[in-house]
Amino acid sequence: MNTNTYFRYSLLLIGVVILSLFFLSGCGESGDQSEKEVAYWTCGMHPSVKLDEPGKCPICNMDLVPVYEEGENHAEHEERVEQETEGEIDYWTCGMHPSVRSDEPGKCPICNMDLVPVYKEKHEHGAEEREEETPTLKVSLRARQLAGVEVAEVAYRHLHKQIRTVGQIAYDERRISRVAAWIPGRIDELFIDFTGQKIRKGEPFAMIYSPELVSTQKEYILALDALERAQKEGGSTATKINESMIASTRQRLLLWGISEKEIRRLEKERKVREHITITAPIGGTVVEKTALEGQYVKEGQHLYTVADLSHLWMLADVYEYEMGWIETGQKVTMTSSPFPGEIFEGRITFVDPVLHAQTRSVKVRAELDNPHGRLKPGMFVDVVFDVHLDEDRFQGMAAAFNEHGALLSIPASAALQTGERIVVYQELEEGEYVGRQIEIGPRAGDYYPVLAGLKAGDRVVVRGNFLIDSQTQLTGLESAVYDAALGEKKAQVPGHRH
Repeated sequence: MNTNTYFRYSLLLIGVVILSLFFLSGCGESGDQSEKEVAYWTCGMHPSVKLDEPGKCPICNMDLVPVYEEGENHAEHEERVEQETEGEIDYWTCGMHPSVRSDEPGKCPICNMDLVPVYKEKHEHGAEEREEETPTLKVSLRARQLAGVEVAEVAYRHLHKQIRTVGQIAYDERRISRVAAWIPGRIDELFIDFTGQKIRKGEPFAMIYSPELVSTQKEYILALDALERAQKEGGSTATKINESMIASTRQRLLLWGISEKEIRRLEKERKVREHITITAPIGGTVVEKTALEGQYVKEGQHLYTVADLSHLWMLADVYEYEMGWIETGQKVTMTSSPFPGEIFEGRITFVDPVLHAQTRSVKVRAELDNPHGRLKPGMFVDVVFDVHLDEDRFQGMAAAFNEHGALLSIPASAALQTGERIVVYQELEEGEYVGRQIEIGPRAGDYYPVLAGLKAGDRVVVRGNFLIDSQTQLTGLESAVYDAALGEKKAQVPGHRH
């Protein structure tokens, strides 16, 4: 074998060795990779579901998550990634029992749930001094997105509150008239013979025959004749007696409802009329009728009831805790199911000075026009009292108003009411929150007036605040509450107690 041939074989042998080493290295890597391959796919809500390929859970239709051969499932993988991102674990605790703390993962000794990690805070430059004064909570972007955390600005707004209740339409008591028999007698003719008939003021109701009316008219005529004779004869005593008789008889006729015009006719014609006509004192609708033709009636006996339905009352009950919002002069809107889409308006004219002890409510009366007669007494209506929060009505909140009459306020969803305190979570920076104890006024629609604890321009959490609130307990910002129950005492930190 010559030298060139030997050299060629040597180079070929070296190449084969290099390729073999490279192949073996690739096999080793693929072996490591195979160890990290997905063992099966499962559902986070239903671990009994195991499939060989990705897809949907047949029970809840959620996306399946991988479980790796080395035992690290998708949730553990995400937890490890988050741990690497968040920083070093401070301790492990239970989501249901924050008083439980452990230096290593495991099970809660109380409820047997898996312990969750609590990470040490990473302080940015210049933030240590602030956090020593007020502990804050940082929430990762992924956690904020999953919880749907949203913030809103504390601002001045013109607030309105709507009080809703059910009312009932009623007669205006000042526009109801009861028609009675002015004189005893017999009803010979009825001009209004059914309920619901409309009548104008002065129109006749009924004609009554009365023997007493006849005799009184005759007495009046005789007194007139006697006065004329006494005046001709010049007898002063007889003149005075007849004048006195004429006056008393005339007064009796007037009290029975005989008009001045009818009395003047009687003086002129000297003819007695046997019937008296009962006329309508007001215009309106006959809502009650008791008179019958041929019926004998006594003086003062009820015959008809007339009501003016062009102007009505609305009576509604307002509960005790809402009484402070109601006052006379306020506008009221009403709707009724027989007239969908139609709004009736009125104004409060009276608030009952006495509270009803059984229902803990007060009666409120509003007046409204009913020109077309669409509303009927006895109908139920849905009532809305629209109240504007102003400084005159709520003088105790005067400091919260600005010069334009607007009120410093926050969305109602931002306030967490813990029983003893009202707490909001203020956003200091993106993803960094701190709990603030505030004072609020009565709720008005979707907002609460802010009396103390915040200023205009602050940003507060309006959605996802329950997540942040629970996280503050896990991170120890609220641990003093639970540690106190275990007999341990810690320094008080800003926040709230449940």
